[in-house]
Amino acid sequence: DQVDMIYAVKGPFSPSERLKRAMADSGHAFRHEPLGTHPSNFHDLFGGVREPDLFLVMVEAGDVRLGKPYQADPGVLMALEGLLASIEKPEDQDEEFCKSLEALGKKDPAMPVLHERLAGCYQAVGQTGKALEALAGEIEVNPSHPVAHLGLAAAGAAAGKADEARRHVLTALLYYPAFEQARTWLNSGGLPGASARTETFAPRISVAVDDAGWVVVRAPDNQPWTGAYATCKAGFRYAPGVRMAFGMKSGPYKPSLLEEMVCLRLAADAYQAGREDGLPGEAIGDVILMAADERRLLEAAFFEVIGMNDPDIMKFLPEELGSLVMAWIEDTVLLDPA
Repeated sequence: DQVDMIYAVKGPFSPSERLKRAMADSGHAFRHEPLGTHPSNFHDLFGGVREPDLFLVMVEAGDVRLGKPYQADPGVLMALEGLLASIEKPEDQDEEFCKSLEALGKKDPAMPVLHERLAGCYQAVGQTGKALEALAGEIEVNPSHPVAHLGLAAAGAAAGKADEARRHVLTALLYYPAFEQARTWLNSGGLPGASARTETFAPRISVAVDDAGWVVVRAPDNQPWTGAYATCKAGFRYAPGVRMAFGMKSGPYKPSLLEEMVCLRLAADAYQAGREDGLPGEAIGDVILMAADERRLLEAAFFEVIGMNDPDIMKFLPEELGSLVMAWIEDTVLLDPA
């Protein structure tokens, strides 16, 4: 029922009307202003942009995926730190250095990151075969390591295995949606015949409470869709009645998947209205409009917003949902020539 209400188009129970009524009844004072030169705090609404925690390893327990912090052998960690400190730059790596890394790996074979570092060493000294073995070893102990998947994508492309390369680069982006290196690799011809969308969902908005207690919502005047998104975020964050209007509990605020789906839907509606009024198109606006039209807001919310800010969440997606998000990446990020 909650998902159906997100896609309701018209009438008093449409998402926009639910939001409007709930905010009006909340008792909070909301004020809208142009963003102007005010800094955006979009990412701050999610606690900032994080990188993947490579020591938070995904493990499967039946049908459930869990995160397990890996407890590395302290002696191996100290030895690794000393070994890495012995070289000033990657070019200083030689076969003896690689062998020392490999010896450490044998002492703690399940340790994340170490295999990926070993792969980089062997690649630097021209031993591609051993580098690929090390990357495969990294994926075995840490299936969500984006750099290892990108390395295997590059190896697959070099060997003419386009499907394998495609699968690995999609997986790298699944586990790290903000992974610029993967998009750069695609756009530099890494996967022949394909490129990547570079635009990401990062609207220039600000939602904050001023000294007088007003909830001030700021967005650019020429991008009404960002204003709709910012208003939605403000409502969910500061008006418990908004959450209740969409079937949620009214307790302390915390970001949610449902919130993102609703706010993306309202942004898509505003973007479409702007286009009908003659405003220019935007790549990311087209993406969220497609998500709304094709009932794929779930996938868009995870990849474009939630995972972009906190990639570790992507490790715990159920397999079926992960497949849906992979399809979203393939359809909207990976650009094949027409």
